Amino acid sequence: MTASAQLLLPSTQSDAQGSAPRSLGRPLCAAVAALAALVVAVGVVVRLPRGAGAVSASAGFVPGTGEVLSSSAAEPSSSLTPPPPSDSLPHIVFFLLDDAGYNDLGYNSVDMPLVSPMMDGLMRTGVRLTNYITQPSCTPTRASLLTGRYPASVGMQHECVQPGSAWGLSLGETNLLPQLLKAAGYQTAMVGKWDLGHVSEQFWPTHRGFDSWIGFTCRGLSSYELYSNSDYVDIQKGTEPFPDAVGTYSTFLFRDEALRVIQEFAGQMPSGDTGGSADPSTGTALFLYVAFNAIHDTVSVPSGFGNSSLYSTLNDGITFGNRRDAAGAMFLADQTVGDVVGALRQHGLYDTSIVVVASDNGGSPADGGNNWPLRGAKKEYFQGGVLVPAFVHSPLLPPSAVGSSFSGLMHVSDWLPTLVHGACKIALPSQLPLDGVNQWEALTQGDSGSSTSTMTHRGLRAEVLHNMDYINDDDLAATSDGVVGAMSRVIEGTLYKFILHVTDEVGSGFSWYLPYSSASYFFPDLEDVDGNEGTCFLFDLDNDPYEKNNLCFQNKYLSVRNMFTTRLCAHWGHIADAQYVPKVSGVDKRAMSAAFEANGGYITWWQDVEGSSEAPSLYPVAEFMTQIAPKTCPFSILP
Repeated sequence: MTASAQLLLPSTQSDAQGSAPRSLGRPLCAAVAALAALVVAVGVVVRLPRGAGAVSASAGFVPGTGEVLSSSAAEPSSSLTPPPPSDSLPHIVFFLLDDAGYNDLGYNSVDMPLVSPMMDGLMRTGVRLTNYITQPSCTPTRASLLTGRYPASVGMQHECVQPGSAWGLSLGETNLLPQLLKAAGYQTAMVGKWDLGHVSEQFWPTHRGFDSWIGFTCRGLSSYELYSNSDYVDIQKGTEPFPDAVGTYSTFLFRDEALRVIQEFAGQMPSGDTGGSADPSTGTALFLYVAFNAIHDTVSVPSGFGNSSLYSTLNDGITFGNRRDAAGAMFLADQTVGDVVGALRQHGLYDTSIVVVASDNGGSPADGGNNWPLRGAKKEYFQGGVLVPAFVHSPLLPPSAVGSSFSGLMHVSDWLPTLVHGACKIALPSQLPLDGVNQWEALTQGDSGSSTSTMTHRGLRAEVLHNMDYINDDDLAATSDGVVGAMSRVIEGTLYKFILHVTDEVGSGFSWYLPYSSASYFFPDLEDVDGNEGTCFLFDLDNDPYEKNNLCFQNKYLSVRNMFTTRLCAHWGHIADAQYVPKVSGVDKRAMSAAFEANGGYITWWQDVEGSSEAPSLYPVAEFMTQIAPKTCPFSILP
């Protein structure tokens, strides 16, 4: 390994899995002090760029000036309040970052340590999730978050929604996270990226449990200010175009809407009532879902900020242009998190609130994200694609959990049962099928243990199903030796990962990517020749957190391989028909284009769906199984 790469690696295994990687060769004290002087000014109200009404915000950037102003309102509280009464519900604010990799938040970063002072502070007084696993791409993650299920269980295992996608999360899924919370008495609001379908009006957020929504339908924007998406404009308010938003940097727009939601909600609450009511008729508990597009491509920052000394300080030493903009865009998202938490404080909601911050998938190095020192990238099942920053912050946490880390396996599907049943004590429908696990007690008890008898040293989870996908890159049903299966599991006390039948979709050679430059990199001591030649990978994540040594073809690990194939086959018995529809074409494309043009050039829906009826899947699992008969599982024969 080169000396420069060695300096960037964590010095111990525990650092790799639980502590921020350290760059021993770059003294950052002076830069940290300089940034602190810029962002810790107290008692100043931000001048918002547009339409935030009378809401005062904290810790925001004033466009065109390079000036950052903050308020103590956004700082984590040093005091703790007892849990709310059993008849009340906590407010929930869920921040979902877009394409933020393992190396993209300050507390975890080698080359961008200054970009997230607000989130770093909240994390330090919350619970840091050091083994938080998400899906490797946007749409599957969001499907799992809102359903509490693996994407393969709800037909969302293949690809991401595009502007011309005639598919989405099945309308038969009627117990989504916002729907369950709304039924229990919550006011629900969404801000930002949807990504779960827009082909018909019934797929849109305000028909899936959200009372309000300002955001865009899918994918990434080629302009954070013009909301360009595949030659159309994509910024919506409810189910209508929102032309007044065009020209406003998306992070600022989403901030303003989140602040408006909080202000309006607080104004509707009975005098003196700052906690959530369990009475569904009052709707006085708030669920706010903020889904940033930062730092998804095409990443950018406002010109005034990009010319500021602060921008230069944030990305000192970074040579890759997209990485420099990613640092700036992450900082502005971080300031929005601070503003929103500040608004919770200002309106008396903070003491009964739960704040969650997580990323939807690993970073995309070509677009400015980075996952160092983990292997791989967005769209891949290596750790760089699925192990991402996440934490929970709340004054409702017991003192023993504040400032702790939770190393138990946690998957994005766990949020629904963890928040609804665990944190809010809302009974879930008795027949609701879930893959997610209620982790609230484990989180609040920390790694020191839980009273839950099924706790292991990994928490409540023994495994995470990363995915099963039976559609190939040509939009055809794969042959039996082309069905992707990926899973992590604790076997005899050791955490392993198994990846089968993968293809190098992003053309990376399954490499690592160096910070500062995001250049592709391979370790000189890489023990992975067989794995790179084939499509089977097995890693001992406890002893090989960077996935350098492929064990798949070593006979001593045959029993581990067999355990994984057994578990994959068990999950295969519950796989759902894929919702995916290939890119729209022909008559359907003409209908889509006509609808977009009639909508003033804004993306909209172009099909009508009656009730919850949907067209049958183009990829029925039963038909696929006839092609591989007499086998009953595509994972039963290994390479």
